[in-house]
Amino acid sequence: ELIDVSKTPKTPSTDVYLDVPAGSDLAAAVARSMEEVFLGSFVTHTTILEIPDGDSVPGNPDLTLSLGVARDLRLRALKDPSRFLAIIDVSRQACESQGMTPFDVASCVEAYFDGFAECVGSESADGDRWGIAVRILNIKTIMQVKKLGDDVPPEELVRLERTSVQQLIEGSADRIRLKGVPSVSRTFVTPHRRSVIEPCTGSHEIIEELVIETAGSNLEILLGIDGVDASRTISNDVHEVYRVLGISAAQHVLFQELIRVLTFDGNR
Repeated sequence: ELIDVSKTPKTPSTDVYLDVPAGSDLAAAVARSMEEVFLGSFVTHTTILEIPDGDSVPGNPDLTLSLGVARDLRLRALKDPSRFLAIIDVSRQACESQGMTPFDVASCVEAYFDGFAECVGSESADGDRWGIAVRILNIKTIMQVKKLGDDVPPEELVRLERTSVQQLIEGSADRIRLKGVPSVSRTFVTPHRRSVIEPCTGSHEIIEELVIETAGSNLEILLGIDGVDASRTISNDVHEVYRVLGISAAQHVLFQELIRVLTFDGNR
């Protein structure tokens, strides 16, 4: 893989150094902020309700979509909202562990659909769960109704619409990123030892510091995170280093990775 300089390394990773000495709690907090978190890991249940008028959700009046689509006929025709509402129950504990509210989650969902959905979050659901209401917009475009022809019975169109909404919501859950750095799936805080030479006296000292090792890499974004030492943080992906830092840095990484592999079993 190194000899071929593969463009898609099997195990891309980045060693992230911090710009100030950090204790284990701070290093762990920075590491957690880097990990990708997706909606699918929060979802406990999804319900599809037929509420064509867009009024409050039965049993949860707070889940009322705020754009007024259903109450304004002009907007309704423009946005073509689905008659079905997806109610996504998310774990309150999981949200709070990531420092997120249901309104944060709803905002991420709406951003993911980029104009094809409106979303509202509510804290008034069951004590262990929060609710996210999602109404898909431009539903006829999504369903490609024109391709179905004019012979499809209305009840069949309603059934197809419900299925389309359910598949779209459930199929997107594991792709809707709520926080974290893209492509960084896991992080590990490990102690590293390095030599430090005092330039004035020439004295030598071995110090130990905490380094964040990532599974997956996105060097460009990682270098911009507050508290990260951009002068030492480096990826093992040669092509990524070349794109972000240039040919000299890529040459250095290739050399270091070759040395690491050749000396892995203790041979020098």
